Amino acid sequence: MQGEAKHIKASSHLRNWLDLSFPFIKVCPVQYIKVCRVDDIPENGGRCVYIDKKSVALFKSKGNVYALENKCSHAGRPLDGGDIEDLQVECPFHKWKFDLETGRCTYGGGKFVKSYPVKVEDGNVHISLS
Repeated sequence: MQGEAKHIKASSHLRNWLDLSFPFIKVCPVQYIKVCRVDDIPENGGRCVYIDKKSVALFKSKGNVYALENKCSHAGRPLDGGDIEDLQVECPFHKWKFDLETGRCTYGGGKFVKSYPVKVEDGNVHISLS
């Protein structure tokens, strides 16, 4: 293992600690991409954005913004038009439900959709695909 650089993603505080404790690990910073304004996402609704040809569904519920892969794990249909209830989005085509925070399927078949880290700064929504 010595001499090989392992690449992991970490916050700045964790990077500083890792740099001091594990000099053989190379830490890659998480990169966020500005995708829209918070006001562009309807409350208890969704919106689709494309990043590098990847379709991402953004949802807003109780003032918080969430990002999921915009493809139901059941049949590949888009999730951005689904209804939001109890921090879950329901696929508008087959009624599978996914947790907005984790992407875990809570009703349907138990398959996940990818969730993405989100941060909001100055009214702008930024997500990381890493």
